[in-house]
This record gives sequence, C-alpha cells and structure tokens, in this order.
Amino acid sequence: MLMEYLISKGHRKIGFIHPLRGIYTSEKRLKVFLSYSDKVEIREEWIRDGRSTDEGGKEAFESIIYSSPRPTAIIVGSYGMMPGVLKAVKQHRIRVPQDISIVGFDDAPWNEIFDPPITCVDQDPRQIGLIAASILINRLENKRKNITKMQVVLKARFIERESVRELK
Repeated sequence: MLMEYLISKGHRKIGFIHPLRGIYTSEKRLKVFLSYSDKVEIREEWIRDGRSTDEGGKEAFESIIYSSPRPTAIIVGSYGMMPGVLKAVKQHRIRVPQDISIVGFDDAPWNEIFDPPITCVDQDPRQIGLIAASILINRLENKRKNITKMQVVLKARFIERESVRELK
C-alpha cells in the first residue's frame, strides 16, 4: 500500500528503514520493498536497519538523509522506530513533506500529533493478539507434535495524512 501510494504521488527515489532482521514481518516488508526495483530507484545506502528501536530509527534516518543523492521519501518499517525518526527530523530542521516525505507502519499517537501528521498503514493490534492467543491455546490443548505451519494475513488499513508531498 505504501509503495503504491508513494509512486502515485510521483516518488521514484524511496528509502526504507527496516525493523529487526530475522523477524518474519520485517523480512516480508523488505522483500516487498525490493520487489519494486523495476518501478523506483532503490539504492543500498537508502536501505538501513533501524533495529526496531527509537535510537536505531534515528541513526538509520540520519544515515539516509546524508546520502547523496538522497531519496524523496522514506518508509519507516515499524512504529517503534518512528519516534527516533521524528526526533532526527526536528533536530536537523528537516521539513516534512517539503524536504522529504515520510510514511510508516502501525498507527501510533505520535503519528497523528506530529506536525504534519504521518501517513501510515495500520493493523489492529487487538485482533493480532486474539488470533495469536487462539492459535497458542489450540496448540497447547491439542498437544500435537506434527502441527502444520499456519499463516494468517490481516487486512491493513491505510491512513492518509499530510506527510507526503506530491511530486507530479
């Protein structure tokens, strides 16, 4: 959703701050991002590991914005890194979206109160927790050793705010 949205707004130079390596959702988000290499310019220096932390997000963002050339938009791969990114934006006096557009995953209170509010995709954490608990309880009750792998895909909700500049 985020890649299609950024492309629809004219962005062709997009960076990505991915969460902790080795985590399924992080790897999936990175894989999808890289699958757009035929539609956008993707450079190695625009892809940084934010370690799913506030400080990691800040460091990754700073690394990307000081690259030359720099991307016109950055996707922040999880909500835990966004506060660090927003701290760096403020500290370096970067104007969003005039200097760089920012979008992220998972809605959090700071997305709405930051100036400008941050565009994101969101999944219901309560639904995620209920599904995870149901799967765990089912496995514990059934005590089967040969449990097949299960993949659950939840529908995401797109929340458009004001953090993306149209380049067209």
